Amino acid sequence: MKLTEQKLRGLIRRVVTEGCGNAPTHRTLAGQEVAFGCPDCVEDIGLRIGDASFSRDRAPRGSAERSNYNGLLAVLRKALRAALKELEAAESDNFM
Repeated sequence: MKLTEQKLRGLIRRVVTEGCGNAPTHRTLAGQEVAFGCPDCVEDIGLRIGDASFSRDRAPRGSAERSNYNGLLAVLRKALRAALKELEAAESDNFM
């Protein structure tokens, strides 16, 4: 059986993606890909929450802009809780 270049590329792509485990990642403000739940991820999400809170507080009360920031902050806080949960799980695994 002769492998075409396209089939070979598909096979390589499948092996690489299966080997990676598709672990969730987080892109920091600096553009660096880090593992979701690592200390750098938690710190970055915290900085994003701080920036969004500052911008939200400058918007007039009852405005659409402030409402949009509140929605963004809700998403960021949810991501922070999930990242902290991952970090705690990883730390507890390391101590056992």
